[in-house]
Amino acid sequence: MISRWTKALALAAVFAGATTALAQSPPQTVFYGVLSETEQTEVQAWGIAYWTKVEAGTLSTHTFSNPAMNSHRFNPFRGTRATLENLKLLDAADCDKAIIESDPGSIDAVSAAKRQALKDAMVLGTFKTDPVANPDGTIEHIQKILDAGAVQGLVVYTEGGKLTSEKLPLDILIMAGANPEFASELPEATIQAINAILVAAPGYALAAPNVTEFQALVSGAISKTDDVAAHIRQLLFDMQVSWSDLGRYDAVFGVYGSLPIIIVDLPGAYIVVDGTNGNIDGPFTPSSSIDALGLLGHHLGEYANGTGVIYYSTGGCTVSALSARKRWNPTAPGNYPPPFNPQPVAPPGTPVPPYIIPGVPGTSPLAVRPDRPGWFTDWLCTTVPGPGLFSPSCDCSSYGQYLDSTGSWIWVRVRCIGNFPCAAGPPAGPGGIYPATPDTAPPRINPDYPGLPIKPPPFPTPGPAVSPGSSWKCTPAPPRVEFYY
Repeated sequence: MISRWTKALALAAVFAGATTALAQSPPQTVFYGVLSETEQTEVQAWGIAYWTKVEAGTLSTHTFSNPAMNSHRFNPFRGTRATLENLKLLDAADCDKAIIESDPGSIDAVSAAKRQALKDAMVLGTFKTDPVANPDGTIEHIQKILDAGAVQGLVVYTEGGKLTSEKLPLDILIMAGANPEFASELPEATIQAINAILVAAPGYALAAPNVTEFQALVSGAISKTDDVAAHIRQLLFDMQVSWSDLGRYDAVFGVYGSLPIIIVDLPGAYIVVDGTNGNIDGPFTPSSSIDALGLLGHHLGEYANGTGVIYYSTGGCTVSALSARKRWNPTAPGNYPPPFNPQPVAPPGTPVPPYIIPGVPGTSPLAVRPDRPGWFTDWLCTTVPGPGLFSPSCDCSSYGQYLDSTGSWIWVRVRCIGNFPCAAGPPAGPGGIYPATPDTAPPRINPDYPGLPIKPPPFPTPGPAVSPGSSWKCTPAPPRVEFYY
């Protein structure tokens, strides 16, 4: 049996003591959740299109009748996120896109419930809280219903023992921005890279396809920002800036506001690029929090100065300075949905996209090998002098690429150390690049991520000075793939 508004009032009496929500006066624009009934229906239709693509692979195109909603800073993808968190249906640390695009049959019950809550909110416009399993969220739900009053279209009922609301007014983000520290005394290569991006990025944005993020999510097309990012990556590759990398993030504000940004990580600093127009901000120190407020200030017709901003990775994880800056990690990344598989072997003659191997000098001839699973490189080896009377060792790393279930790839590496110098000659002499010998061992299991099979690259061939008793040790054992994210 389904009852309506009166049932919610009765539940409110049961859950006496619910806290009063803070009154908010957000800007009365579509970016802060003020939509007409027609616009709400169109946003819901976009949600249906997105989930149809996720679950059936069906691609579609989408535009809104209100021109403001076709802005590159409007994206309904996370419009319900703040409300879901406040109703305890999602946690702040959850990676929403990774949850949505994961295989429903391979996730646990908690993740499955979160995925369903996201789908209900995006496709049906409903929120459901269980007063037994989620009493705090239900109390908050009741309070929001009471605060909403006679909002047009709001429907409240119980179904399956859960308090359910349709077209509940959505919460806006309240997290404030940070104040990053500007970097100084930068390496010459970083200064040159920043100057090059400063000059080139606006042209990249002007020439890029006029595809918004919300359109890319349902059509599978490359968005304007992703196109700009690809050109900046090519620029860094052409300049061969060692230890440079970039990542795509979203600076989310209000309810539907979302500025797609590119964080370019350079030696000694990072900069933030507006993916919609090519403006840049920075350089900021590596330890600084991400802050796109300077870029959002150029969109004051959409972003209201002083309102909250939260930053999300492409997998939908909230990020800060340390988590946003990529580094080598011993565990698989949570913002890349499993399963993970090595980049498949490519046919001969396949063009290789531009790349910069993290931590490998730009002048190094080390190259990926598309003829190997994972495109693993040969081994880049360095002779490390032994402490005191100990013999020198040969420290080698091979770099490859793994794909997640969405087709996104990340760098991985395996490190091996030989109890010998890399080659004949002085112990402290240079190492070099070493070819590999076939590795017939079966895939290993990552001790930090049991569901990830590891097939390390073939082991390096020791140099001519190696004695018959020498051996390789890939640490820690069994070999562990490190992930760059």
